[in-house]
Amino acid sequence: MNRQEVRVRVKEAMDEAIGEHGYVSPLQVLIRLQVVSPKSVEDWRAGRILALERVAHMNLSKLNALLDVMKELATLMDLTPSWTAYQRKTRGGRMRLRFSKSGDPNTERKYSTHFVSRQLRAAKRAAKFRDGDAGHTDVGPSSDDDAV
Repeated sequence: MNRQEVRVRVKEAMDEAIGEHGYVSPLQVLIRLQVVSPKSVEDWRAGRILALERVAHMNLSKLNALLDVMKELATLMDLTPSWTAYQRKTRGGRMRLRFSKSGDPNTERKYSTHFVSRQLRAAKRAAKFRDGDAGHTDVGPSSDDDAV
């Protein structure tokens, strides 16, 4: 699959996820493109797989390129990045799940950044305002142009 084909498939997967949820995550795209299986994701979330990259059906350089395409498209689509902690419960508390074999913080951030539609952010802010919680906004990262 060449870069243009990857771009088209990633865009389609992103559009589907945004249409269903109002946001898109790299994990949703990887599942939709069958780079990882839902069963592998379930095993990873349960701690049976150390790093999600270990079960990806794509080499690491192509996987990294796919994540870069996703970020580029999210910018073009005017989606807001929102970092999300992926954790699992353990007997001792919570443990962060690892996406990459290397554990590199920049790579981990690529995998754990969701992209939220501005419409969803606006709707959540309106609901908070309507419910009397206008001073508290936790709908992803804030910026000066998003202030309520």
